[in-house]
Amino acid sequence: MKKLLIATTVPITLKAFLLPYAEYFRGLGWRVDCLSKNVSMDETCALHFDELNDINWNRNPFSISSIAALHGCVKKIRELVYKERYDIVHVHTPVAAFITRYALRDIRSALGISVIYTAHGFHFYSGGNRFKNCVFRMAEKMAARWTDLLIVMNDEDYQAAVSFLPAERVVKMNGAGIDLEYYSTERIYPEKVLELRDSMRLAPSDKLFSYVAEFNPGKRHADVIKALARINNKSLHLAFAGTGNLFNEMKLLTEKLNISERVHFLGFQKDVRPLIAASAAMVTPSQREGLPRSVMESMAMKTPVIGADIRGIRDLLKDGCGFLVSNNDSKIASFADSMAFCADEKNVHEIKKITELAYNRIRNYDIKILIKENEKLYEMVKIIDK
Repeated sequence: MKKLLIATTVPITLKAFLLPYAEYFRGLGWRVDCLSKNVSMDETCALHFDELNDINWNRNPFSISSIAALHGCVKKIRELVYKERYDIVHVHTPVAAFITRYALRDIRSALGISVIYTAHGFHFYSGGNRFKNCVFRMAEKMAARWTDLLIVMNDEDYQAAVSFLPAERVVKMNGAGIDLEYYSTERIYPEKVLELRDSMRLAPSDKLFSYVAEFNPGKRHADVIKALARINNKSLHLAFAGTGNLFNEMKLLTEKLNISERVHFLGFQKDVRPLIAASAAMVTPSQREGLPRSVMESMAMKTPVIGADIRGIRDLLKDGCGFLVSNNDSKIASFADSMAFCADEKNVHEIKKITELAYNRIRNYDIKILIKENEKLYEMVKIIDK
């Protein structure tokens, strides 16, 4: 029996991206375990993995608790790997990836383990804080020495990766994949869309823009709120799906700008498909992304996307597959112009061409394709034939 360990910092990453991978390899007869913070209490993960292993690491690598827990995490990983003798350890997310690779740095060869890291977006990026960029780049350059294969999801990260790893050990993949069948417009009941619009008290002629993201500084919710405020059209509305530390602050901003009646805070949405289907466009003003899931979902559902011209978003929307907005001083005004364009019925044919291009691109991101590519990579690092 082949053995695979998937490590993430928190269980939400497992549930958002990796359950289909666990199911696929278990279907091949593999044992697939996971390692994550408090994962043993997660009922969903319990259904998809053979063994759930808890570990006490933290999403914030600079926190006192993270530093204090480092020794215990390393000890836990080494004991687990010595006991189970995994064929492959596949790590995701920066904290889990760095600590796991550090823990296995001097034993992976002796135990015959291959270590793969899928970077969902390096913590260093163009336009980021110089000090943090330097620290995270140095950390990744160090950890690359303990990595058999590094998988990246966008062009910028690929160029960074091949600067500190041989090109044959770096692979660019189309993310973790998206279930195109699930995000088909044919799977959406029109009454669900109407019900959602009615809950926001939208008139049939009102145009809705949506943003699905956690409320944190890097997601730049304020930029799109300010963009909406620049548009003198009360029939244009904006909906946010998500929670986070800046939730209340963003509500206060809409009140300050006198547009609170046009901005809807929906909180966490288990199923975002009705929201995407109800929208004239999805907006993504983020400062940092790896390969944003909400953009991929919108492309699959043929809803146009207005996104900041940064890594990940650029990879998806370039070549006419969406509206790319420069991430500079004119960003807010440019977002407002693109939103007004998408709301104008005169542009419906041009928008349709854009969404068709986007759909044709996203077909290459089908999770069925990505799972098979993942299997080929395991073969490439001699896991299956080990």
